Amino acid sequence: MGWGAANPPAPHSSYEECPTTQRQVQLNERISIITTTLLSPNHIMSTRYQDIEERIQDALAAIEQRDDYTIAAVAREFDVPESRLRGRWKGRQSKVDRRGGNRKLSVEQEIAVCRYLDRLDKIGTSARLPMLSNCANILLRRSHIDENTPPPTVSEQWAKRFLADHLKYQKKRQKVLDAEKKECTSSSTYTRMV
Repeated sequence: MGWGAANPPAPHSSYEECPTTQRQVQLNERISIITTTLLSPNHIMSTRYQDIEERIQDALAAIEQRDDYTIAAVAREFDVPESRLRGRWKGRQSKVDRRGGNRKLSVEQEIAVCRYLDRLDKIGTSARLPMLSNCANILLRRSHIDENTPPPTVSEQWAKRFLADHLKYQKKRQKVLDAEKKECTSSSTYTRMV
């Protein structure tokens, strides 16, 4: 049966008596608490991760001082995850210390690209984004070992991201060559040495 004239719903005399409104207020309070917790600088998860990392460092120091130990026993003693402690003991870095996994170039290859940019700047040649990508692709091609697969390449956006990560290399106006340098670099005075 629908709402008949004989049985109209009773109006709520106050704001607090309406169950829907009460649920909405409770939901808003929960959202406020969660938002405050997540946006606070001392977020629980980050603090907990840092605390665990500190205890792992203490556990590693204790392992080095002991002659007879098991990783599992030390992990229980310091209240840290056994797998994480074992990984640190074997040399794996923490998430904070590790580089991102989505990097195409190794650290040495990135240094080579930086040196390439420094060299171009030193000789007065402006580097273009395609030149930068080409340099990275050459490095990747030379370091590629597997003959059955094609060498990896960087994306079109890689050069922009690389420059964003390396703030030392930013766009700047080129200096105007003085007349003497300009004369030396002109094609009429250029002679090829054999």
